[in-house]
Amino acid sequence: MVSASETSRPEENTASRYRPDIDGLRAVAIVAVIINHFNDRLLPSGYLGVDIFFVISGFVITSSLATHAKESFADFFLRFYARRVKRLLPALIVFVLISAFLICLFDPDPGVSLRTGTASLFGLSNLFLLHQAVDYFAESTDLNIFTHTWSLGVEEQFYLVFPFLIWFSGFGRPRIGGGRRLFLLIAPLAVMSWLAFHWLNGHEQPASAFYLMPARFWELAAGCLIFLLLQRARLKALLQRLPPLPVLGLLVATLFSAHLPYTTVRVTTIVVLLSCLLIASLRADTAGQALLCRPALVSLGLISYSLYLWHWTVLCLSRWTIGIHVWTAPFQVALMLVLAMASHRWLERPLRRARWSKRAWATIAYGGAALLGAAGLMAGMASAAGFLSLDRRYSPALFTNNHDTVEAKPGQDQQSMCSAGNQVTRELFDRCLGNGASSIVKPKVIILGDSHTGHYVNAIVRALPDMDVRNFNVGWACGVIDKRDIGIHELSGLVNCADYVDLVDGMLANVVQAGDLLIVGHRWEEKRRFPHQAEALERLALKTAQRHAYLLLLDDVGELKTSNPLFCVRSPWRPLPPASCKQSLASINKEQAELDRASKRALQNNPNSFYLSLRKLYCETTESCGAYLGEQLVYADGNHLTYQASQIGASAIGARVRDMLAHPKPWPSFPGH
Repeated sequence: MVSASETSRPEENTASRYRPDIDGLRAVAIVAVIINHFNDRLLPSGYLGVDIFFVISGFVITSSLATHAKESFADFFLRFYARRVKRLLPALIVFVLISAFLICLFDPDPGVSLRTGTASLFGLSNLFLLHQAVDYFAESTDLNIFTHTWSLGVEEQFYLVFPFLIWFSGFGRPRIGGGRRLFLLIAPLAVMSWLAFHWLNGHEQPASAFYLMPARFWELAAGCLIFLLLQRARLKALLQRLPPLPVLGLLVATLFSAHLPYTTVRVTTIVVLLSCLLIASLRADTAGQALLCRPALVSLGLISYSLYLWHWTVLCLSRWTIGIHVWTAPFQVALMLVLAMASHRWLERPLRRARWSKRAWATIAYGGAALLGAAGLMAGMASAAGFLSLDRRYSPALFTNNHDTVEAKPGQDQQSMCSAGNQVTRELFDRCLGNGASSIVKPKVIILGDSHTGHYVNAIVRALPDMDVRNFNVGWACGVIDKRDIGIHELSGLVNCADYVDLVDGMLANVVQAGDLLIVGHRWEEKRRFPHQAEALERLALKTAQRHAYLLLLDDVGELKTSNPLFCVRSPWRPLPPASCKQSLASINKEQAELDRASKRALQNNPNSFYLSLRKLYCETTESCGAYLGEQLVYADGNHLTYQASQIGASAIGARVRDMLAHPKPWPSFPGH
């Protein structure tokens, strides 16, 4: 977060403590963040500008509280939170309400954005995004207009804790050793926080490390600690021997560096340490301070809070409308600056300086009432989202004809009932597929694989009403797989893929009977990295042949390069949907060429097998395989079909199943069978 800080504002009675170089450093941080959000290839680690803000906030809030700690306990806390309310809420509430209204116009399904925005009003959007299992670096976050408010949540939660540490340490009050006690209190907490940050990143919980305040506490604490160290004359003299300009250069160079997920802790730590060293080394008559005190940088730093709020609104709405291009960037930057300057001039500065009430508790109450009113308006916009949506007015058929539902109660359709989630159990497997030979005369049609076969299940059930259709689908790249490949994907979520393989083998031996038919398919984007996948398909074909069972292998649908197909609706306000919304059939064929070869080789082991290619059914032309077929929405997300679209493939599957069963080929003899 980039909230204003008492010690960096010249308007208040703190002229002796005002440091324009801190505002200059804020400008560096916000520019880095904005460049990264425009295009992360330009400044790969620019998002770490937020970590610079955390350090700055820890530094200046410690300085501010030191001057107020002489107040009584009640006055100290009430006045602190009254100042926070006056500084943060006016700009935040106006930003949230306007942004919410605008996203309702351009996002046909703004529910996640609106819930994130409501959470941000109360400093909880980081927890909401974590609960939603949102990867900050995923494309879907670009379309949530309030994603960036996670950092406000981290800082506001820090504000719930830090004043108590200040008070009970005695820091700032006429007691000897208050600064030392605060240091001894903060330092071990910072170390524990850093260890938590390291542990969470190292144990496949990067989202928790990213969003949770306890895992970010060390960054704000670092700013506090550097302030305390600078109160010691000898340490201050030692730190200020460092030339600030090279430190600033190293910091900027780090923001240009590209890093892999396993180096996140290292790079973040470097940025935090360099930020601390830079703040400590800045002094008069140095080139570094002169650079950061340039009027343009100081002015940008002064509006950094509003600029941080509004820059993401401009970028997010641009993605939903005209897009982000070289030719649009100057206009988008100009709009960000205009909005930020207006917010700072007419909201931040006057309401921060205004006297809301003689009593601090009343100021806090006014802020709370404003928050509740804003939350009510957000709820109203959520209920009216369908009415506000321009897309739903302009292209109503896309939404009235594409309900992704089946004629069953939610969660009670066959697809969802027989999907394993992230843990396979024998009980569910047996319930869905049976655990012995069936006495039913009609043949069984057994559907296996992951969610890319699963999205056909309900439609296949309807396409083959006279057959005993069963399924058991599993996700996270499992399904039909060679056990030697399981280790490659163990980190992706499924805890016992090997059990699924064993259960399928047992089913082939005990459940599948002569005349049954298996339908198998997978998400090729995941399977293509497994070196033994072709062998797994060949063994499956051989085992089904030994049981005199038919086998139908499916190809995979092409994948959108965007996670939200609604992003691809062409309209007057979205004249140029991004290239990620479609691809050519030739490019899909190229991506799946290895799957085609592996599947066709597997067919040689079973004379009553067939490889069915469905991907061309979802292309309007050979050059246009996208999110829509006419006004039919094809994708529920970036790679799963809607129920309506799955009926297209299921119709072809049903026809092929009937043809295979009606025209059997002679079975070969197998030794021992």
